[in-house]
Amino acid sequence: MENKILALYAESQIHAGKGSHVGIVDQPIQREKSTGFPIIQGIKGAIRASKLIKEKEREVFGNKPLAEKEDLAGSIAFSEAKILAFPARSPESVFIWITCPLVLARLHRLKKISGLSIPKIEENKAIVSNPTMLADGKLSLEEIEIEAAVNPEATKWAKALSSLTPDDTMKEHFEQNFAIVPDKAFQNFVTTATEVIPRIRIDERTGTVAPGALWYEEYLPQDTIMYCILRNASITGENLLESTIKALDGQMIAIGGNETVGKGLVYLKVLEG
Repeated sequence: MENKILALYAESQIHAGKGSHVGIVDQPIQREKSTGFPIIQGIKGAIRASKLIKEKEREVFGNKPLAEKEDLAGSIAFSEAKILAFPARSPESVFIWITCPLVLARLHRLKKISGLSIPKIEENKAIVSNPTMLADGKLSLEEIEIEAAVNPEATKWAKALSSLTPDDTMKEHFEQNFAIVPDKAFQNFVTTATEVIPRIRIDERTGTVAPGALWYEEYLPQDTIMYCILRNASITGENLLESTIKALDGQMIAIGGNETVGKGLVYLKVLEG
């Protein structure tokens, strides 16, 4: 069965929350239970709300829950969004994108990209797409340093994935600033290097913060790249996958919470083989 990979490039921070939480962060983001990697659920609903699918909208998405008596399943299946590349501060490049072999292997199972394979990297070492990312043979990420070397596999993956960025400037930056780090290192970064933002609610009577109205929300940082899978799930034989992908490619939608304060803007781009 053919899969289409739709990338979601974060043009602003994304808060896809999982509800309240007892801990330092009151409203954390959604994560896989097994790996702790970020995910975004509800992609189908966000795309439907964007109104980008105008022709045969009901056939693509199915009937609206609790709004229609007739039970009609959608002809396109939408997966949750999974992490593909995560931005990290680096003094040599301002910021770079990192990923890991596990993430690339998951993607490669779903979409074989010509000329690419899953790189094998040593524990506590990374491979990079460009020598200018390194200082004395080391890659600086946030507050840590890791041994690294330029590798053709990293360069090939950087070139393939750079097409998912929104413009030529970011495409070039991606190709020149891409690293593949060990799985455990990547897990640590996507767990500890997200953004945590304090939020308040103002009491309209006093003009000050309402009692108890301070909370902390977790966000995926701007320039994070996620991806989801679209596939034909029609039981009528009609295939609307190509027309759906065409309508979404290169468009902007909002995902997650706090849209009215500019959060959750994502650029959609289809990953070509």
